[in-house]
Amino acid sequence: MHKRVRRYGFRSIALGTAIILFLLISAPAALFAGNVPVPPEMKGSSIVTIQAKGKDVIFVNERPFIITEKTVIWDLSGQEIDLSELVIPCEAEIKYRLRPHPEDPVCLEIKVKSMY
Repeated sequence: MHKRVRRYGFRSIALGTAIILFLLISAPAALFAGNVPVPPEMKGSSIVTIQAKGKDVIFVNERPFIITEKTVIWDLSGQEIDLSELVIPCEAEIKYRLRPHPEDPVCLEIKVKSMY
């Protein structure tokens, strides 16, 4: 009887371990993506002409770039400004992060280079 208990006990532990490993491997990546840094290929930087702006968005060649509370905007003199103070149209260097869904990129930083 002792061998039978030992054999079935080992099988139960092995089965439980296999189930836990399967669940960890098959869990969606979104569950673990909390503090994962953005891959370098998902970030970009360009010098562009900002043609229009909205409440939380700027438009470059009719493409919207989302502005968040973390977006930093610099004027010509290097002072930090709000989106409402950004003079349009202007040439600026924008640093942004691409998102798979929704498709609109998020601005991380905007540095005004010249105003028209």
